[in-house]
Amino acid sequence: MVLVGTTARAGDGEMVADRPGFGESASVVGRGRVQLETGLTWTRVDREVCVFDLPQALVRVGLGGSLEFRVLASDWLRGEGPGGTESGWSDTSIGFKWHVAKGRRRF
Repeated sequence: MVLVGTTARAGDGEMVADRPGFGESASVVGRGRVQLETGLTWTRVDREVCVFDLPQALVRVGLGGSLEFRVLASDWLRGEGPGGTESGWSDTSIGFKWHVAKGRRRF
């Protein structure tokens, strides 16, 4: 599930989200734009173990050209299994994303 808060203007490019999923897109958010992506994951590891993870919130801020600033908020995790239930918070991470090259290459 992805909830994205943004306003679109005529001439804006296509919005590409990095959530949900485990990989990152090659695109960055445009200059002056703020994009919020969030979701939740429920994973069944096997018949007896499952993990619930939310809010998985990613804030992306376009700094210009090929650069964006990113904050990944800490998630609340809850695991249930035969040994009981455990829960806690993950780490918060901050960073930058730099789109190095544009265009398509054919090999």
